[in-house]
Amino acid sequence: MEERTWQHNEKRIRQMWPNAQWGDDGNELRAIFKKHLSGLMQNHLYAAIDEVKINFSSHQPELKWFIQAYDRIVDSTRKTESGPSRSADKWWVDFERPSKHTGLPYKFSTDAPDLATANEIAKRTNGRVRNRSKNDEAQSPVHFLLAQDRAVVATAVAQLRQRGIISKDQLPSDISQWRQSTIGFVTHQVQTQQQEISA
Repeated sequence: MEERTWQHNEKRIRQMWPNAQWGDDGNELRAIFKKHLSGLMQNHLYAAIDEVKINFSSHQPELKWFIQAYDRIVDSTRKTESGPSRSADKWWVDFERPSKHTGLPYKFSTDAPDLATANEIAKRTNGRVRNRSKNDEAQSPVHFLLAQDRAVVATAVAQLRQRGIISKDQLPSDISQWRQSTIGFVTHQVQTQQQEISA
């Protein structure tokens, strides 16, 4: 499968919704789409763009449509890929590389079919190998959110809903049952607030 990039996907979005006011690089609509979509797995986003175009005929696309379609695609892929394999056989490599857009270090994670392949990737990328069944809970976004005061998490959720980044549907009381994108957005929001307080 061809490796998609954010530049390619952004171009598709602009072509499929030509009447939207995208403007130049400084346009706020374009900036918010880039902020929330450029860090996603671009092959899945490519499929999500098709799904949004088929299901919504609006002249102005909404960010939440892309995120919801992306979540569905990621969830269905995860169920298919993780079905036959035991979690103990799933290996991941976490590493950093410069972002194509800013040149700043950006965190990536990729899976590997076995430990030998994971070690090869880690050697090439100067990354860290982890086994899915032995994931360090202290680094888990779910663990991070569970360690926060519930009021702090609730405030972050409310702010993201107000900005239209996450759905206003009721979330399960168990944070581990939230969608991965929701966990990521809320974790980022809480961490951003903590940095602003400590700055």
